[in-house]
Amino acid sequence: MDYFNLAVWITVVMTLIALAIHFYYRNKLRSENKLAVLKSFAEENGSIITQHDSWDQTYIGVDDRENMKLFFIRGTSINDTREVVDLTEVERCHLKKEIRTVTQHKEKILVIDKIELILSFRDMKKPPAKLEFYNNDYDSLTLSGELQMAEKWEKIINDTISTLRKKDPADKNLTITGYGKKVV
Repeated sequence: MDYFNLAVWITVVMTLIALAIHFYYRNKLRSENKLAVLKSFAEENGSIITQHDSWDQTYIGVDDRENMKLFFIRGTSINDTREVVDLTEVERCHLKKEIRTVTQHKEKILVIDKIELILSFRDMKKPPAKLEFYNNDYDSLTLSGELQMAEKWEKIINDTISTLRKKDPADKNLTITGYGKKVV
């Protein structure tokens, strides 16, 4: 075998490895920077993020050990939203999808216009918190995992609420799920 060809192949392989390492660390640094925004928001509110996710300009995280708070940051072309929700005050969380049917070439197509998590509070006077995961008005026209992310976080939030109720069953302000009546 020719040593020149061997040197070329070694150079190509080393270059590919260097590029792969570069892109790996660049993506890792980007995700750490995204997480830093969420972590600093939580620290401003005296909490530490224990679970988190991010996509586009949206960040969600929860402190499910100490303060039981949910943090949500969403940046859009219209406005920026920052929400802190005390999960000890939340009755339940449910997923809301706004769907419409479009007829195209005699075929009906379902189009999702909006995906939100709705957090209902124990205090019926307090309006529900709405965490918008997707909005067709200013997000890309195709979904890229927002529905699955909303389903995942609906479960995380409801599991956290359920755990809270199991830890403190003597809390007189807890309500019966689905009925809105106070336990006496």
